[in-house]
Amino acid sequence: MMKEIHEKLEADYSDRPEPYSPPQWPTFVYSDDDELPIPAKGKMLINYEETRKVKEVRNGKTTYTCTISVKEIISVEGESEDKKDTKADDALDAIKEALEKENVDSEDAY
Repeated sequence: MMKEIHEKLEADYSDRPEPYSPPQWPTFVYSDDDELPIPAKGKMLINYEETRKVKEVRNGKTTYTCTISVKEIISVEGESEDKKDTKADDALDAIKEALEKENVDSEDAY
């Protein structure tokens, strides 16, 4: 969904003379007696309500601002912190297998 929104924004900005700059995404602030049980980084699906919307035109430039009230966190998917390590491990395993195969093939030649 976010990819489609970003592509739409790029398309909307493509005919403008000034360079495209992505929107400033909101910051989610949580305050409660209990800790919010979510991973440090990931994807979150929420229910929300737009509570305020403003269109402002200054010096020929239009700016849109809105306030979004988060009503419910539906799901959270954490991003693996060791993605790079996994890719590196896979690459090292592939190299190891290739070298072992090369050694077996060279031993068969004798």
